[in-house]
Amino acid sequence: MCMGMHMTFYWGVDATILFSSWHTRTLPQYCIALALVALSSIAYEGLNSLRINVAAGKLARANSTVTDEFTTTPLLTGTSRPPAQLSWMDKLPLSLLYIATSALAYLLMLSAMSFNGGIFLAIVAGLGVGHFMFGLNRASLASQANAESCCA
Repeated sequence: MCMGMHMTFYWGVDATILFSSWHTRTLPQYCIALALVALSSIAYEGLNSLRINVAAGKLARANSTVTDEFTTTPLLTGTSRPPAQLSWMDKLPLSLLYIATSALAYLLMLSAMSFNGGIFLAIVAGLGVGHFMFGLNRASLASQANAESCCA
């Protein structure tokens, strides 16, 4: 059995991240790798927030169209406002953003599986910073969307 890969957390600048060609041996290389991994984590949160914001905007426009059509039809008993449906042209950019966020999430997970403690902490710190930068807007957007759908 090859013993080249760590299976427990370790600390040190000698780390292989994702690819055998991305191997850090010196402190400057390791610091650059930590920064890149942390920036990737922040980018993941930003892309995820962008995807949610775009979806919320598209659903809000679709709901306003459904509401306009629904209010112009004659009043029918026992009917409620139908849910908004997005066209495939609206779903395509959302699907592409989902693919990008999923791919980045898996790359971050595989980076964490290098079992280097510094890489793991850089991922967690980047996710925390990204959530601080983008995630709090997501929470306010979701509560705003719930308030609009509740009382429309």
